[in-house]
Amino acid sequence: MNYIQKSSGDFNLKTTKKHFDLFRKEGSYWLVRLNLRDYDFIFVHVDLEDRNARAWVDISLDGKVVTFGLAEDWGWMEPDDYLIAKSAFHECCEVMLYKLHHHLTNFYSYKFVDEMRHEVIRTLEHTMFEDYWVSKIKTKKGKK
Repeated sequence: MNYIQKSSGDFNLKTTKKHFDLFRKEGSYWLVRLNLRDYDFIFVHVDLEDRNARAWVDISLDGKVVTFGLAEDWGWMEPDDYLIAKSAFHECCEVMLYKLHHHLTNFYSYKFVDEMRHEVIRTLEHTMFEDYWVSKIKTKKGKK
């Protein structure tokens, strides 16, 4: 993992069009890989006032529309290919688990369900995504 903290005067690190293109490419890959084809998908590159996240997803079960967002402002964190790709994977996992999350909140607190959902996502990140990323890096090195 590559987290770079800048000095206090060097905050407000921004994502670029290149980052957004990678986010969209990686998200599209995982949508197919996780068989999430029942929705229409939209990718946007904006900051939302009410969100404090590097990336986010909004899901409409009724409209069958999913909007993926990549934040422009990453605050103190330096965006890189690994973090962009991992963010796309994370948001696709959110979509995969959304119906389960939505229905479980009828029986359990939102906080409890949210914590359990993220525990599953972290497990998938540490296994499925990391294996994919290592394989991708090895493939790039082999092509040089």
